[in-house]
Amino acid sequence: MAQVLILIDGMVGLVVELLHVGGLRISEVACLRVQDIDFEFKQITVWDGKGKKDWVTPLANNLILPLKIHLIKGWHPLISYLNLIY
Repeated sequence: MAQVLILIDGMVGLVVELLHVGGLRISEVACLRVQDIDFEFKQITVWDGKGKKDWVTPLANNLILPLKIHLIKGWHPLISYLNLIY
């Protein structure tokens, strides 16, 4: 799997990393909000996940910089992309 992740970059790579490393489902990534990502405590809060349960997952260190860069550029393209594939 690591060899495949190396080949994927950009917005798609970020989504794949959140799915793989964060253990999130596509619907959970699609519903993520900026305020759900806590860089200080390195965690992501998922609201109404599987079974309508709220849960917290660790934010991997290798995702912090790409997420911050993506947030600076604009979050909406990621959500738009996920809404197209989900």
